Amino acid sequence: MKRIKGMFAIAAAAALLVFAACSNSSDSGTPSAVTYTVTVADCANGSVTASPTSAAQGATVTLSISPASGYELDTISAAAGSNSVDLSGTGNTRTFTMPAANVTVTTAFKTAAQAQIPADFVSVAGGTYDGSAALTPASEVFISGRTVAIRALYVCDHEVTQGEYETYCKYGGTAPSNTYGKGADWPAYYVSWYDAVVYCNLRTIAELGESECVYSLNDVKNPASWPGIVGNATDKYCGPSTTTDDWDYKGGDDVGIKFDQTKKGYRLPTEAEWEYIARNKNADSFTYAGSDTIGEVAWYNENSGDNGTSTNRKTHKIKTTTKANGLGIYDMSGNVWEWCHDWYDSITASTDALGASSGSGRVVRGGSWDDGASHCTVAHRDYYYPDNRDYYLGFRVVRSAN
Repeated sequence: MKRIKGMFAIAAAAALLVFAACSNSSDSGTPSAVTYTVTVADCANGSVTASPTSAAQGATVTLSISPASGYELDTISAAAGSNSVDLSGTGNTRTFTMPAANVTVTTAFKTAAQAQIPADFVSVAGGTYDGSAALTPASEVFISGRTVAIRALYVCDHEVTQGEYETYCKYGGTAPSNTYGKGADWPAYYVSWYDAVVYCNLRTIAELGESECVYSLNDVKNPASWPGIVGNATDKYCGPSTTTDDWDYKGGDDVGIKFDQTKKGYRLPTEAEWEYIARNKNADSFTYAGSDTIGEVAWYNENSGDNGTSTNRKTHKIKTTTKANGLGIYDMSGNVWEWCHDWYDSITASTDALGASSGSGRVVRGGSWDDGASHCTVAHRDYYYPDNRDYYLGFRVVRSAN
């Protein structure tokens, strides 16, 4: 993994949205409502689109900001003449209420502090799913009435390997063996949710610096100082072997591991992010991640054994299935279950984008080498307790790209 250093020089470019009022008359001579037409100027370092493109006073206009590769949003403002217009929202989406005047929106971009895509990662553009169109196969996450905004991401094209995991962490119980697949390029397993979070922060500290850590416990980012941490700098670290309220943040003023997506460090995907990635940004209709034929994209219980049979099943070396999904990402179906950030619960229209606010189990997705095809679909949901370690539990890491 390449260390990413420093800030590139800031390059600013402006995108102007000019809203021109027009007045129409009906055949009877009665004026219709005044509308304001949105036009967007070209911008070399990014683009902005507005929806709707024509709106009357009081309507809500949504601005979708798309930085060019290597750039990120610097500033955005709106004005109606000499009066400023309030913008709401974060990330690459803003909204405002149309005033009774033309509006100019100015957007500036800058070179991204970490514009270089990490080795073995894929850049995945973000998007917003508003529940207006059903997905195939049917989703329990992207449902009618639930709006979920997905950040632009860097996604590891493989599950975290034993070699990568063992650079920073130790196994808290049983270690991988030849029985279930062992080697630097085989996926790590016997890894709990706690262990995965410890790995993410330790790798972030080593490569990006402590300030970019996504996870914190009692406002402390270095897992070496977390209460209940197991191990030391010489023997390496892992999480606790039993569930602990000290680590299980459940909202509000509760103590426990907290999650900051705005940081650029390594982390687990949210469940919505995981499914969005597995479905190729929700553009595919495949049953499995990249195909309707499971054997093309997954090691599962029918092909993970000797000579592609169910005998002596085990994990397999990463990226050895015949196909990746449409984003170039492997093993999102099969091989090992992948931990997600979220607590597990039923999803409703009001469920936050980070999932349920509390629970007893953390979400896992994708199925494993030991599971049937039905568990390996892009839609199947399951969970394990955060301290669970087993021969089919592993993880994949992502990073927020802006």
